[in-house]
Amino acid sequence: MDLLALIVAMNLMIHFDHMQTLDMSSNAWHGPAGYESGKIFSETNPILGPRPSRRRVNKYFVAVHAVHTGIALALPKKYGMAWTVGVILVEGHYVKRNMAAGLSVRF
Repeated sequence: MDLLALIVAMNLMIHFDHMQTLDMSSNAWHGPAGYESGKIFSETNPILGPRPSRRRVNKYFVAVHAVHTGIALALPKKYGMAWTVGVILVEGHYVKRNMAAGLSVRF
């Protein structure tokens, strides 16, 4: 696999996390319909805080896309590939956890 393909996959996983975080914020941090009625979600990312606004979420993820892509491209190819795989694994963990909580993955 080449670096560009990994960067695309990395940004896709970041996008899924972004959309799930917006899902939570648009429901006033309450769980999706049909999931543990009354459960209130809390963001676990300390940079965003427990219940960030949609604006803060959007600004954060724009920066995440840019910084993570920049790091991948700035590193020598071998390390850039390792960086993107690491980000994909970390983001994949959170996306999977959010899906288990009832949040959807969408484009």
